[in-house]
Amino acid sequence: MLKGLFRGDGSLVHYPQRHNSKMTWATVSRTLFEQVLIQLHAKGIVPSIHSKPKRKTIIRGREVSCREAFYLEIGDYKKLQKLQGWFSSTLLMWSRVYIV
Repeated sequence: MLKGLFRGDGSLVHYPQRHNSKMTWATVSRTLFEQVLIQLHAKGIVPSIHSKPKRKTIIRGREVSCREAFYLEIGDYKKLQKLQGWFSSTLLMWSRVYIV
């Protein structure tokens, strides 16, 4: 389940100038967010978490209401090692994330 969530709504970013990488995932469902946190904790992974409050913004000239969003980030190398199979090896090589 977690692999699918991260592949669908997650991202893997590499920062070459800082020599590190980060995996991020977001949702507007507080319940799903809490369930994912429980599953990650069960794997020994404690991500950084934050949220963005609901707000109104303009997209292509139209006012849009955005719901509260919940984010988690995994940037520790040892934590990313535990998740090495979640993204394809091609993507990992492209982003210069070498997790062996």
